[in-house]
Amino acid sequence: MKKHFTLFAVIFLVGAALVGGLLGRRVSADSGQTDERTELFRRYSLVLSTIEQNAADYPGSAELIYSSVRGMLQRLDPHSSFFSPKDYKAVEEENSGRYFGLGIRIRALMPGSGRIVVIEPPAPGTPAARVGLQAGDVIFKVNDKPIDDWDVDDVIDHLKGPKGTKVHITVNRRGEAEPLELDVIRDEIPKLTINFAYRVRPGIGFIKIERFSETTHREMMDALQRIGIDSLDGLILDLRDNPGGYLTQAIRVSEEFLPKGAPIVSTRGRNGADEQRYAVREGGDLKIPLVILINASSASASEIVSAAVQDNDRGLLVGEQSFGKGLVQSVYRLADGSGLALTTGRYYAPSGRCLQRPFNGSVYDYYNQRNRKAVKPDESEVKYTLSGRKVYGSGGVQPDIVHVSRKLNRFELTLLSKDVFFKFANQAAQGKVPSVSILANGSAAADHARQFEVNEAVLQDFRKYLDNLEINYTDEEFQQNVAFSQRGIKAELFTRIFGVLDCFKIRAEGDDQIAKALEVMPEARSMLVKTKEILATIGDRKRRGGI
Repeated sequence: MKKHFTLFAVIFLVGAALVGGLLGRRVSADSGQTDERTELFRRYSLVLSTIEQNAADYPGSAELIYSSVRGMLQRLDPHSSFFSPKDYKAVEEENSGRYFGLGIRIRALMPGSGRIVVIEPPAPGTPAARVGLQAGDVIFKVNDKPIDDWDVDDVIDHLKGPKGTKVHITVNRRGEAEPLELDVIRDEIPKLTINFAYRVRPGIGFIKIERFSETTHREMMDALQRIGIDSLDGLILDLRDNPGGYLTQAIRVSEEFLPKGAPIVSTRGRNGADEQRYAVREGGDLKIPLVILINASSASASEIVSAAVQDNDRGLLVGEQSFGKGLVQSVYRLADGSGLALTTGRYYAPSGRCLQRPFNGSVYDYYNQRNRKAVKPDESEVKYTLSGRKVYGSGGVQPDIVHVSRKLNRFELTLLSKDVFFKFANQAAQGKVPSVSILANGSAAADHARQFEVNEAVLQDFRKYLDNLEINYTDEEFQQNVAFSQRGIKAELFTRIFGVLDCFKIRAEGDDQIAKALEVMPEARSMLVKTKEILATIGDRKRRGGI
């Protein structure tokens, strides 16, 4: 009985923290509500005790309680969620824009293998660079422990650690007869949200924002300086596959493109209460034509930026209908280090539309892209942009120019699913591809590397490699996909020599949505001129007292 009472007390305290003290929104409840809640907790305790005593398989009280918390949150909406202490720590790291580790990009050498390969040259000044780690190095021991049976996440967990602490790694390197034994001192490493920023064409900048963390706005401004903002004639902002992040960062990014006073977003709590409106405090300096790329995985903060630009007629949206996450998530840290992401309101775009799509089906259907159908515009939800264009709510952001990404054919899907280009680059790094010499000695300083092209000799070696892997394809399929194969081979090889930015640039050459964004840049330029005229007219009317 004492054991059951203690368990009930624990459950009651946890439940009270989650339902009451955690949120801090409701000051008190009447005695009837308190009695009912106490009775519900008592029943919960009895159910848990019965399971503990009689279940054939008992995973433990903690796992059952955590599972029930997750089930409770699923009852609310698809986005409220519970994080274990380990998962919550990862969320904090993701949003902070930094972590403590070595500063290397790694991948499993082979599927299911704990051995990992460094896939690009470490950035100067990082712990990995200071001890001389190179692209192509294979780590097979951490702190003298073989890692063959570890997965990549296990390896990462062991490589990360407090700043200033040491980790010992054992490395195989091409050309070295014996393994290298390296002591690496962990240091702070920036976890960037912008890794790809360059001039995709003369005068046209390209920036991809992968998520919105504490550092995103600063990263964007730094990226614009690197690519020469003063001489740009247009900018492509890629928000595809961006799941969102901090509202404050979405607002700051939007402010850079919008005039002073322009509305960005508003939030409303339960039953429309607690409304907050956000507008541009100081007009941004980025007065260049703008095209934003979105797709079905653009969500939350990325939709806020997209809708703010669209509703203010500041730029063109190209791509596919966005995810449709218009819910405000507040994240709470619990005493045991776990975390709770709770929906506390809804987002509304400047035109007044809510971007949240319906979630009256299963959670699986809600998140599964294959089962998810584009929400048709609801005429009852019609709103209007600054210039009077129609836009719609309740289903994400509809792009101004719909351009669905090309579906990959069977040959392309096979090569990507089997990670063939990565494996081929590993073979080249080991000197097993006669036609590829740019990775010789693992050197990234080869003067001829930039001039490397995937010629017929490389393609023939690649074809032999496909045959060795027993990949089924026809001569016709291979010939029809030569350009795809050339980009894939070159991208992986250049990753080892120059880094992931060069890899991205090569793959972007085959990106039809980027090509479409370039094509419609003149339309974005015309829209910018028209919007300036509208704003000038509105400003003139205000000065004359007309509005």
